[in-house]
Amino acid sequence: MLDLISKHFAVLSAGLVALSAALVTVFVFSYLSVFDWNLIWIIEYSDVAKFFLLAIALLSAFLMLLSVPAENAYLWLAKNDKSRRSLLLVTLGLWSAILGLNIYGDYKSNAGRYEYDISLFLSLLFVLGLVAIGIRDASHWRQGNVWVIYRNVITAILATAFLGRTMGLNVRDVSTYRHEIWLKDSKLIDANVVMLLSHHSIFYLGKRVVVIPSDNIARIVSEETH
Repeated sequence: MLDLISKHFAVLSAGLVALSAALVTVFVFSYLSVFDWNLIWIIEYSDVAKFFLLAIALLSAFLMLLSVPAENAYLWLAKNDKSRRSLLLVTLGLWSAILGLNIYGDYKSNAGRYEYDISLFLSLLFVLGLVAIGIRDASHWRQGNVWVIYRNVITAILATAFLGRTMGLNVRDVSTYRHEIWLKDSKLIDANVVMLLSHHSIFYLGKRVVVIPSDNIARIVSEETH
């Protein structure tokens, strides 16, 4: 593996940077598409670089926390033991039942969060599946198996798309935080912060999207509603 990296360091580095940029772009597009997909056109290179660094920091911390317990769980379930496979199926069944109860609760309360519940469920499945695939296919990555790497990358892109959309739905339909946006000549009340960018800031207010130049914002006051 070290031999492969040393021989193709430049190519591998460029590939990793390209993949990371693609994942960040997919996440941001999926997130913004919940509000209006045209918002992607106001994202600038400096914003992508900021998102990239933030994603690296969060992902590194997440993987450090998850790597050991995830590998142990995978090795435990990977053994050819029917009782362990049955436990996995029961867990997935209970998880699906919880999803159904959440959707029913949303229906009874008229909360309108069905899409979020389903997207969150699928996102978690994708993340768990991606961790399992990463552990299972680690040897293929070390051997440079292009077909396996391609399949894993596609799975990662799909997982990233679902995560971005889930986060957008959370901001739009679930979050209880509301903001007062004080501008130089007026203010917005009861707004959701969608994204704060270098030159523009995006807010969701009364089921409409508002884009404001960032230098026109004096301050933002947040509070949690119940």
